[in-house]
Amino acid sequence: MSHRRHATVLLLGDSFQTLNPMQAFCQSVHAVMNRADLEKLPQIIQQVAADNEIFLNVYREALVRIAQGRA
Repeated sequence: MSHRRHATVLLLGDSFQTLNPMQAFCQSVHAVMNRADLEKLPQIIQQVAADNEIFLNVYREALVRIAQGRA
């Protein structure tokens, strides 16, 4: 599980609406993408990775503080 916090998982499929957060949540991934939007893949990956970094930043900072004994 700790490795998952350092990765961004994007699920590709015909039945998904690109960047639909509820579909991503139901599939236990960070984002979903419709194959029709494949030409936008680089931009979508950048956006999803940046959003994931912001979301997990507080968690990662807390881990560093715990490791340093400053919890």
